[in-house]
Formats: sequence, structure tokens, C-alpha cells
Amino acid sequence: MTTPSSTPSLIKEEVSSSLASSSSIPISVEPKQDDTTSRKRKHEGDDDNDVVKKEMKKETSDSTTVLPPPTSTASTTSTESTSTASIKDEATPMNTDDVPVRREDTPNLDLTIYHLPAYMDHKGLTKLLREHNIPHKKCKKIARQDMGWVFFESIEQRDAGKEKLQSITLKGNTLRCEPKLRKDPNGNNNNNNNNRNKNNKNNKNRDNNNNNNAEGDVKPESTIPAPPVNINDVVAEYWQKPYPEQLKIKGEKVQQVINNIARKIRDDSKHKAPLWAKDAPFIPFEGVKICAATSKYRSKLQFTIGLDVHGKICVGFMLGRIGKGNKCVGAPHGAVMISDVSMNIRDSVQSFLETSAFPHYSYSTHSGFWRLLTLKAFPKSGEIMVIMQINEKGRTKEEVDAEMNRFSTYMQSAPTKIKSLMYQNHEGVANDFPADIPCHLLFGTPYVHEFLLGQKFRVSPHAFFQVNTLGAEVLYSTVRDWSDCANYDTLLDICCGTGTIGQCMASSVKNVVGIELSQEAINDAIINAEENKHTNIKYVCGKVESVLHRILSSLPPGRVIGVVDPPRPGLNKDVLLGIRACAQIERLIYVSCEPTSLITDCSTLCRAESKSAKGAPFVPIKSIAVDMFPHTSKIEMITLFERQVSPLPSTKSVASSTPSSSSSSSSSSSPPSSSSSPTSSSTTSSSSTTPISTLSDKKEEETATPSAADSTSPIKTEAEDK
Repeated sequence: MTTPSSTPSLIKEEVSSSLASSSSIPISVEPKQDDTTSRKRKHEGDDDNDVVKKEMKKETSDSTTVLPPPTSTASTTSTESTSTASIKDEATPMNTDDVPVRREDTPNLDLTIYHLPAYMDHKGLTKLLREHNIPHKKCKKIARQDMGWVFFESIEQRDAGKEKLQSITLKGNTLRCEPKLRKDPNGNNNNNNNNRNKNNKNNKNRDNNNNNNAEGDVKPESTIPAPPVNINDVVAEYWQKPYPEQLKIKGEKVQQVINNIARKIRDDSKHKAPLWAKDAPFIPFEGVKICAATSKYRSKLQFTIGLDVHGKICVGFMLGRIGKGNKCVGAPHGAVMISDVSMNIRDSVQSFLETSAFPHYSYSTHSGFWRLLTLKAFPKSGEIMVIMQINEKGRTKEEVDAEMNRFSTYMQSAPTKIKSLMYQNHEGVANDFPADIPCHLLFGTPYVHEFLLGQKFRVSPHAFFQVNTLGAEVLYSTVRDWSDCANYDTLLDICCGTGTIGQCMASSVKNVVGIELSQEAINDAIINAEENKHTNIKYVCGKVESVLHRILSSLPPGRVIGVVDPPRPGLNKDVLLGIRACAQIERLIYVSCEPTSLITDCSTLCRAESKSAKGAPFVPIKSIAVDMFPHTSKIEMITLFERQVSPLPSTKSVASSTPSSSSSSSSSSSPPSSSSSPTSSSTTSSSSTTPISTLSDKKEEETATPSAADSTSPIKTEAEDK
């Protein structure tokens, strides 16, 4: 009787010998298993009989494989190894668990999102997905572009997320989702339905056929994209909407920003959120102010010089982003924001370039001469500055001088008279107007002037000045009325540029201090103050966070109000923390040309005090919008902040000595009411030229008739605030 431990080995030997005699193929016989292996199998739940059955089944399956007979005896030996491999490949079942799944065989669970705000970052995209309850695995936002990616864990999750995303509208643009592009092992794109990929492929083919010359943007007719119905589709996305509808959309956009501000402050403050931030929205919104001019309003324009859809040189607007494969320029005729004067200048430059032997700059080969045309045509002063950007690379100085002299002579004889003609040499690849590259004067003066609220301002090539003069007057009038600067001793004009805001308010305040990083703008501001005969203004060039404390320490005792007008990305966080830490600043007016950037900045100013955010927080009092960019999705937003009055033992605050803050410590958790609110005066000053949508008459009456508690304290009680 055979022992159980030897049974598997004996049976395997019999089966092996049978197979060897029938197929003449060498079979490797496994060594006899020891008792340790047998005990291990018993411990795992398989007895010896089960093991025997499994081994017999496997060997029998191998033996039933039919193999082709060898062609000759001589070739039998040489084909033994091949036949053995064939038996192993054909007879042995494939274990799918061991085979890696190819990426192209798996469902595409990734989406590409388009029409996101260009300045949104990764945190902003994550927050957007969280706010709309869109489950996902991970996401990524492409910096300074309007696209991002979202990765999901299942097809159902992807489809549900796509439906929610495509129902979201940001900055007037509805999000669009497409499957994320993939590449197969050969490097080809598997997504043949994606139009952007097709366009990029066509652009690449056109670039390879341009023979690396400066005229490389000429495209075959078969690859020329269809031109837009109207150039306004590119530069004025709201141009087909009735103007009241535009105002409604922009008002809803600002209201959504206000709601997000409340949510952001609560999230950042956590359990320390102030009472006035409990219920959203907590900032009264006074509607949208409109400007006197809703068309032909832009005083500054930048035209790209390239080829149109027919391959001819054109001075106009890019029909899409260069980074997305577009290289076509569209003529600007018919654009709703371009004045007749600017269009005449553009046409003169167009006529000259058609006669020039120097080619345009190609963004495919990064070569060529003519690049960018910048115009500053101010409506009130009538002065015009023209700046031509060129690329001198590959040209001798003599060639450049001769061509620019010819351009200067031509423009001096143009029908529209120009006060300043300059040029800038830019050899970088980006399509921009770098502020750190100087401009060279061809004829005239190196600056122009414009009038604003009775003040005269000098504007240099790189100095910032509002692109809508009539709109800027509405904007600055509102800032001046809301500031109530007559009751303050010092006005801080932060990010002052050429000093427009501070000088428009200088007659109502004792001292004005402007802070600006650009030395060229500071030089203009100093000259502007002298021409406008302001003797109470001082300008400092430097970073705000570095010079703010030094400036405040040198000021005489008194109340301080600040005004900030930052670029679209908003203020640097260090600047915000510096403003908040300066307890002397009792009131702050924030002018935002991109309301979405105000969300984070407002949270830094208003959230609960912490180790990083030192100083008593500010309280947002009210907001209003000014439509300085009709027919586009852009809008300016003004928000008034007041310091939350709560004595800080470690901070010496001048505000504690003023009557308006002496009796306000009892309600530090509620927002201070603007007892000197200039709502009515603001409406009166602008009603002669522009209408304004404000709060209801009932609420205005309540504001105009303060209660007894309001007459003694600028802080509302919780009941009054509700």
C-alpha cells in the first residue's frame, strides 16, 4: 500500500512516461514532494486526494494537445524546442490577472475643462468642484490658461461630473468638457473627435511646410480656419446681448462674488468666524453704475501684426490663443470698442506695412520684424501716442534705422496727427509689451496727457492709465464720495500708478502718500502733482509691504484711509497682511478690476485674527460695480471696508482718540454702519450723466434716518443689522 505522501509523485511519473512515449517530446518530471509540503497543503485546506486530482487534470490537459508531425527525422531534434514552446503557449490557459491592462483598452475617465478663468489656480479649481459637489479623484489647473483637467474613478462619476460642469457659468462663459487626449504606444492621438487636436495637428503640418522663413504663417487654403462671423465674437463676447441684459449678467456675477466672499471668510476663520459673516450675503450690493459711453470707449489698444486667413499681412486681433495653435489675425473693423481716431491710425500703419520689405514676426519660427502696435488715443486731450514693437534680431543697426526712419516719415504725413511716435525692440517669444524694455522716441514727445475730473495727467509708454476715460471718471467719483476723506488726515494711495486717484481726492484731505513699484509711473505722478499744483502729496517707490510701516511711522498723528487699485491678479498677500497690521488705517476702499480675485484678498483682510493675520480685521460695508468695459464680461467692483473696532493692547492705534471709535467696543462682532455713508451724495453726483441701480427706497430712508443708537455709535447692533 502506497503512503499518501508518495501517491502524487507515482501518478505523475506514470502520466509523464505515457506522454513521453506518445509524443516524443521531453517532459520534465517534478521532484518528489516531501512531508513538509504535504503538511502545508493540509494546513491550507487541500488534502492529498484533491492535490492528486488537480495534478492529473493539468497533465491530462497537456497531453491532449494535437501537434503537427515532424517533416523529417533530421529536423525532429531542431524542432523539439519550438514544439515545446508551442505546447506551452497553446495548451496552457492564459492567466489574465498576470497580464497588464493596456491604457488604451481602459475607459477614458478624464475630462478636459475649457473656459475656466485664466487666473484660477489649482486651489480654485478644487474649490469649484467641492462647491458644486462633484466627486473626483484629482484635478489640475493649467496656469494662465482657460483649461484644466479632472480625473474620475468611474464612468458613472465622470458622466455625472461632466453634466454638472457644463451647467456652470464663470465670468459669463459656460464651461465645456471634452475627453482628455491620450496617446497610443505609437505616439498617435486616439481621440479623433477632438477638434482642438485636429487644429493643432494641422498647425504643426503647416509649420513644417514653411521652410523656416519669416513668412511661415502662410497656410494652404485647405487648412485655413473659417473666419468668425464678426470680430466682436473675439474681443466683445457680449456684443449681441442687449445692454440691460449685459448689466444683469454682470450684476449677478458680482453678487456671486459677494456670496463666495462670505463663504471664504467662514472657511478661513473656522470656529472664530465673526457674527457678521454668519449669513451670506452680508455685503450690501448697490447695483451696477453705467458710463456715459458704451461704444468706442477704449483709449488704449494693442494690435498684433501677423497674417489674416488669406495669408496677407494684417494689423488686428488674434483670432485665438497662440498657445492653442492659432496664428491668424483678424482685421478690427467693426469692433464696438474702437474709436474712429484709433481706427484711422491703425489703417495708416496697415498701409505702410503693405509696402514694407520687412516681414511680420512669425510665432512659428520666432523670426520677422514687425510685431505689435500699441495706441493711446485719449478722447479729452486729443493727444495720441503710437508705439511700434519690432524684433531687431538678424538685422544690422543700419537696416533698422533706415526702416524706422521711413516709418516715422510716413506716420508724420498720416491724416491723423500724432503727438508721440516711439518703438520698442522685443526679441522674446511672448506676445506682450514688456515694461522693463525701454521705448525709443522717433518724433514728438515721450509722453501724452489726458484730463480726468478736472486734473491733468501725463502718461508715459509703460505707465498705467484707465483705458476708458469717461468710465474712470465715474469710478473715481464713486471712490471719492465713499472715502469721506474730509474726515481723515491722510490718504494712502496704494498701487497709485500715475497718481490719478490720490490727486482727484487731494483737495479734500490734508496729506496724500502714493506708493508704486514702477519708477516710471512715480516720475509721471510727481510731475502730475506739480502741474495740478498739489503741495500735499508725497510719492514713494517700492514694495508696499516693505515701505508701508516706515511711511506710517513718519506721519503726524491723525486718521488714515487707504485706497488700493491692484492689477487683475489682486494684491500680494504680504501687502494685504501689511495693510491689516497697520492699525492706523481705519478705512479701506478696494477697487478690483477682476472681482473674483477679491474673494481671497477680502478673506485675508476680514477673517479672524491669527498668528499669520495680525491686527483687527476689516469689515466689508458695501459694494458697487462700474461697467467700464461694455459688451465684454469684465467689470470693475468697488468695496468699502472699515476696521473692526476692538482695542489691541500691543498696537498703538490713533483711531482710539477719535470720537467715531470711542464708544464702539461693545459691538465689535457686528459690522460698523457707515454713519457718514455717502450713498445719497454718490447718487446725486453721477445721476446727471449715468443712471445707477441702488437699494430700495425703503432701505435708503432707513439709512438716511438713523436711530438713536446709530447717532452715538458707528456700530450696528445685531438686531439692527438683521
